[in-house]
Amino acid sequence: MDFSPFTRKYALSKTLRFELRPVGRTQEHLIADNILIKDESIEKAYQVLKPVFDRVHEDFITKSLTSHEAKKIDFSPYLDAYKMKKDEKGEKKLRAKIWDLFSEAMKTFNEENKQLFQKTLWEDESEGFDESDERDEEEDSVESGEDAKKKTFFKKKNGWIYMEKPILKYIYFKASKAYWDIAEKGVIQENIKKFANFFVYLGWFNQNRANYYETNDIKKTSIATRIIHENLPKFCDNILAFQARREAYLGAYDLLQDKTKKIRDGKTGEMVNTHAINEDYFEVFHYNACLSQEGIEEYNRVMGHYNSIINLYNQQQDDKKKKLSGFKTLFKQIGCGKRSALFFQITDAFEKEAQSRRQTQHDAISVEEILTLVSRAGEKYFRASWHDDTIETVYDLISDLETRTEWKGYYWSKAAFNTISNWYFSDWQTLAEKLQKSKENPNGIFEKTEKKKELETGEKVKIPDALHLEDIFSVIDNNFKEWKTGFFRERILEKRDWRNDWDKIDTKKQEIFDHATRPSEVIIRLLVLDMRREIEAWEREKSHVLSLTEYKSEKAKEGIKTWLDHIVNLLRMTKYFSVPEEKIKHPPMDSRLAEGLKTILYEAKLDDGTSVEWFRWYDGLRNYLTKKVGVDEKENKLKLNFENATLWAWWDVNKESSNSCVILESPEGKQFLAIMKKGKNTVFQKEIGSRKNVMKNPLYTPDNIGWKKMEYKLLPWPNKMLPKCLMPWKEPKKYGATDDILSLYKSWAFKKWEENFDISKMHRLIDFYKEAIKKYEDWGVFNFSFLPTGEYQDISAFYLDVERQGYRLYFTSIHKSHLDTLVETGDVYLFEIRNQDSNSRKSEHHKNNLHTIYWRSLFTGMENRPKLNGEAEVFYRKAVPLSQLQVKKDQNGHTLINKKLQEVIEGFRFSQEKFLFHVPITLNFSLRDEKINDAVNTYIQKEKFLLLGLDRWEKHLVYYSLIDSEGNIRKQGSLNLSFRDSQGNPRSVKKELQYRDPNTGEWGKKIVACSSYNDILDCLASNRDEARKNWKKIGTIKEMKEGYISQVVHEIVEIATQEWALIILEDLNTGFKRWRQKIEKSIYQKFEWALAKKLNFIVDKKKNSNECGSVTHALQLTPPVNGYGDIEKYKQVGIMFYTRSNYTSQTDPLSGWRRSLYLKYDSKKPFDTIREYFTTVEKRGERYSFITRRDAKTGISWEFTSEVDRYTGRKNSHGDWEQIPFNVTKTLDELFKNIHTNNILESFEKEKLLKPTNPCLEKKTATESLIFTINILMQIRNSSGQNDRDSDFLHSPVIRSIAESWEKVFTPFDSRKLWDEIDGRETDMNTLSLPSSWDANGAYNIARKWVIMTEHIRAWKDAWEPRYDKNSSDLNLFVSDEEWDLWLTNREQWRKMLPIFASRKAMENEKKRKS
Repeated sequence: MDFSPFTRKYALSKTLRFELRPVGRTQEHLIADNILIKDESIEKAYQVLKPVFDRVHEDFITKSLTSHEAKKIDFSPYLDAYKMKKDEKGEKKLRAKIWDLFSEAMKTFNEENKQLFQKTLWEDESEGFDESDERDEEEDSVESGEDAKKKTFFKKKNGWIYMEKPILKYIYFKASKAYWDIAEKGVIQENIKKFANFFVYLGWFNQNRANYYETNDIKKTSIATRIIHENLPKFCDNILAFQARREAYLGAYDLLQDKTKKIRDGKTGEMVNTHAINEDYFEVFHYNACLSQEGIEEYNRVMGHYNSIINLYNQQQDDKKKKLSGFKTLFKQIGCGKRSALFFQITDAFEKEAQSRRQTQHDAISVEEILTLVSRAGEKYFRASWHDDTIETVYDLISDLETRTEWKGYYWSKAAFNTISNWYFSDWQTLAEKLQKSKENPNGIFEKTEKKKELETGEKVKIPDALHLEDIFSVIDNNFKEWKTGFFRERILEKRDWRNDWDKIDTKKQEIFDHATRPSEVIIRLLVLDMRREIEAWEREKSHVLSLTEYKSEKAKEGIKTWLDHIVNLLRMTKYFSVPEEKIKHPPMDSRLAEGLKTILYEAKLDDGTSVEWFRWYDGLRNYLTKKVGVDEKENKLKLNFENATLWAWWDVNKESSNSCVILESPEGKQFLAIMKKGKNTVFQKEIGSRKNVMKNPLYTPDNIGWKKMEYKLLPWPNKMLPKCLMPWKEPKKYGATDDILSLYKSWAFKKWEENFDISKMHRLIDFYKEAIKKYEDWGVFNFSFLPTGEYQDISAFYLDVERQGYRLYFTSIHKSHLDTLVETGDVYLFEIRNQDSNSRKSEHHKNNLHTIYWRSLFTGMENRPKLNGEAEVFYRKAVPLSQLQVKKDQNGHTLINKKLQEVIEGFRFSQEKFLFHVPITLNFSLRDEKINDAVNTYIQKEKFLLLGLDRWEKHLVYYSLIDSEGNIRKQGSLNLSFRDSQGNPRSVKKELQYRDPNTGEWGKKIVACSSYNDILDCLASNRDEARKNWKKIGTIKEMKEGYISQVVHEIVEIATQEWALIILEDLNTGFKRWRQKIEKSIYQKFEWALAKKLNFIVDKKKNSNECGSVTHALQLTPPVNGYGDIEKYKQVGIMFYTRSNYTSQTDPLSGWRRSLYLKYDSKKPFDTIREYFTTVEKRGERYSFITRRDAKTGISWEFTSEVDRYTGRKNSHGDWEQIPFNVTKTLDELFKNIHTNNILESFEKEKLLKPTNPCLEKKTATESLIFTINILMQIRNSSGQNDRDSDFLHSPVIRSIAESWEKVFTPFDSRKLWDEIDGRETDMNTLSLPSSWDANGAYNIARKWVIMTEHIRAWKDAWEPRYDKNSSDLNLFVSDEEWDLWLTNREQWRKMLPIFASRKAMENEKKRKS
């Protein structure tokens, strides 16, 4: 296999992590120089100033949104479109106007405060203002001139706004007094001085706050989203509600019987007089006054006042139709008002401890205090409010739901509907059909999916983001008259925790079910019952939790978790009704409900104004109570700066004295980090002394010992640096630029994408660059060698050539004893750079890890070596006292002892202090080809390859099937990953398993040997009740699954690269859902992302440099992947392809038949569906034969035999599911006992069917039993639960396929026979030619679908590429059910249709032709 097309494609960055070990007297000098104390002081200053920086942002936002320009924004076109319920309402233009407000406010702020630039605050005014690093993205210094040097308080970049370093002067000289409520002026100024030279600390914080100003995209954290997509729809709803009943609203005050009654003011809390409603608040121009937080608060105060009037008015009305709707209030403005900390972290267990800590850490808080807050919040929001006819608490919402009979303006979110449907409804397909909009059903709710989307996902209906309950309940109540039998799942009447209760039926739920008159009533009342029970349980357990005197024991943690889970469950059900109002297309959300949900979920407050943060409290308590000692990074890791704000900003030899650090190498090839002490940052310069007396630095006098210093040179960003350095704005002609060149550059005619592009002008500019580079002394070290100018067709190609050559890293000799002196005196802090590969006791067969391989390759001279980047970081991790670490114990609670007869300490490594070194590098530096999909598809056309299908299911975490392009299995097997010891021998881990005795029904525990990840997950999941109560166990299960991911990714990559196989996975974005996988969707998504990320850059540790697979020639089999979003919506990601998993485990691997029909019982026409599907049902000897009608699309009919083994699930007396045999032939004999003719199909209604004695059918009628039996006959997947052979076997009913001109006869496929061939040895699974289980069949057929997809690629390239889109967007990788059936059964007809299947447009045209 030639992998060269997949090497050296594109660059990607990685951060390498090492330990630093102090050398010589370095540790002693660090202590003496107070390095750690000084950096702690900087960190503390940062913590003090963060709320100050937030206030600066708030002031800036307020000025932007209250400016003269803000008042001129016209929102009336939006209102007009909103009235018409248009999808496009001009939101994009409005977001652009918000950006203009920020831009103008930034200019004004900079202008108003420009005099502050003259003031001095820090030692070196130039520090932090290196224009080469700080400039905007503009390319040319020639054009910008002096503007490029201008300092600013705020800066625009990439559609965001950032604070710049001069903002510290603004705070110090102008604003510190105004922020007295945060800290005293002197405290703020003192910390500003400490922080002045370390503004880089704000990097992450600055980026986070820049999100406020995002206007290009709809982001929840942006001001534009809050104004346009969240608050504006509420404001418009109020206008429309007012206009609809204007006279009634204006007259409401006059009709009040008691006008002297006072109401509570929403802002001050004081009791005030009522007054009439003012219609000015319901004009669209008033919204301009509601953009800022102050304007929002005033509007909300007024609306609260009006709602009180409306409430009083409604109390006087007996006629419901005369009652008025309340008005909605607006969400608070982003970045304004009281805000939550970026990270919420509990610091202590008890209040006294937190009070002591708050003397130095203002945000310290304890478990005890949070539990008290939770109690106070629950007491307020889980009880009825004192206001009538409003929803202010969860209890109010429950009362409203209980008494409500009309559901106009009430919605469920799409996610809520999916959850409720899965829990309540037994027949989702029928319900979806009833809800789908069509000619026959114009009032349907679900839209038909767009053709393009249907092709991609297979989803035929589009569920809206907001589902109106009035419409949903109307469909359910009117279309399911016999809803008490079969409409709901049986489990809705079961107790949630019935496993520990012999009586599993919930009597209260049964009572609701029995007394309800319509299904919608059952749904709401069951939901209300669950909500009430959560409140009751919370109240019941509150006193126990609040009385806890310790929080460390598992019992205490479980008690807290259970108590908090009641809140989470309650709020989760409350959120069912919370829908983004911009997603609502008809009647607006009921104002009472909207206000109630807003209060409960987003703006809940205690009486003292403390924000109620349900989920942050939950997360904070969980994180504190489950955290492992030593892993609290905020508490235990301190970033070190060594008194230099730009430490490690860059490694360039010209910047060494500024950045204070260099890398050294010993004769043994070990690397060391040398950091210069403040004030001694010239010790590595080549020449030292004064200007008059310059001398060579003795450090560079050779001593033949072999110590060397790294010399680093880089020409970064050639598109910026060439014009900046070779045409400097002060002296643009210094390096030979003529007036023609300067004019040419300003015209941009050298850029290919510009309209005035002229290639001859571009070539003239390149010729100038080539000559000017030779004159630029600092770049002489690179020895540039360029192509002939005429070969450059694009300026970016020339820049890329400069970038590739503009990097050098080499070593120069130094004098060891002089270095020792520098370390001895403390002028240099010296650290050895180490990791586990540095251990001298490593085994003979030890392989270095990738970090070591990447690091060492940095310092070689090989082509395409990785590039060392700036922005490295050093951290200090303080030691955790041994007394705080726990002793490890075995399953029986006994202390573990090591070989030295010492107790084994959990997390012992944290008992030692460490210095940590994080250094970023770039692999494949200067490469830009990210078109991996194209390379793969081109390869598919020309070469042979294998296909690796992956499937997740129940027994196996992941199963694989490796097949060739003809569909023949080469390998197959489970990826449960057996455990191995260091010698590769099988090993096991002992775990506790909870099981239920099948005879007594009692639960017990036993210790079992787990030999794989799958076994361990079985044990961890066996005690669901314990796992539900125990945060630690939940975390363990999650960690185990994520640990499994890293291992299985390695295995899959090994198979793919060794066998050269393309990978095919199930598409989780389709509507086809499966509920029994052990690897749930969220974990599986992490697996997909980790696999794609691993395939970005594959290095074989055994390869030598420059060999294919080495660091310089790593395989790149997927395009760049930074997160799951990069792969989420694509059918192809390099060699990874996605297909729907529909029917893959249910397709007969021998005959190609798949089950496509599930017979349904219709009491009016019980036999019609049987006759529609079958032409023949007859007895042939001892068995029954069923022959289907010929399929219109495939031209095939099938014959089934009743002589198959079938099992069906049934709950036993203990409530557990068990598999019992179902004899199809015997059941049919009993059903047809009265039928004496061979033509059984025609005799169904003439002769009475007899009810069979099969215990599985005891609750079914004879006709229902027949339909159930035929369905189970077509059940290819079965389980007897006895052993690996029988627990998930395939047994097909197919004995013949019949076409118009041919037929094929089959022996029914039975996977158990394959097991018998290999005597049950899983190690011999690779020798089988067909799948051996459900999971194997799923993986096999997923891989076979990929055979079809590769043919799509070839056919599309051959037939459609010239005709359709140039950018491959027309290529259709979707495999429809129709095509799957055709490929399986009628390959000749499929081949004829292939050019159509392969093209999106051709498929659309085919559908139009048929319709």
